[in-house]
Amino acid sequence: MKLKIPPIRVARPYIIFGLILGVFFYIIPGFAWPPTSSHYFIMTIWLITTLGYIIIGIFTSYYVIEKDGIIQHRFTKSYIFHFEEIVFVDRPYTDKKKTLRFITDTGDIRYLLLDYEAKIYDAVLKHCTLLSEQDFKVRFPNIKI
Repeated sequence: MKLKIPPIRVARPYIIFGLILGVFFYIIPGFAWPPTSSHYFIMTIWLITTLGYIIIGIFTSYYVIEKDGIIQHRFTKSYIFHFEEIVFVDRPYTDKKKTLRFITDTGDIRYLLLDYEAKIYDAVLKHCTLLSEQDFKVRFPNIKI
């Protein structure tokens, strides 16, 4: 079953990145006010490119929950997160930011945007053997939660 991610949450990084680089692309032909035709041309190309990435990102970002883990699809790549590799879930962060923050058995911190009904969050809590906060601090003393 495909679990879609809310479009605004997928588009937000592209919009921020597009605005920041849009300023740089505006400055390339020289800073001028009012903008010249080269400014309009460059900004139009950049806007079309950014909108293309946003649309592709929205339609190609989704999750699939399997019996042994979660598969995240982004563009043409798939990332597999096995339930037995997830050792800790930062519940306050996840509840506040609506982004699943978890730590793997190697100490890597991963972030996954929650789907509409937070089914990936429920699946992780149901299928993973999670450490308590005290056990986590003993096992990974250098990771701040």
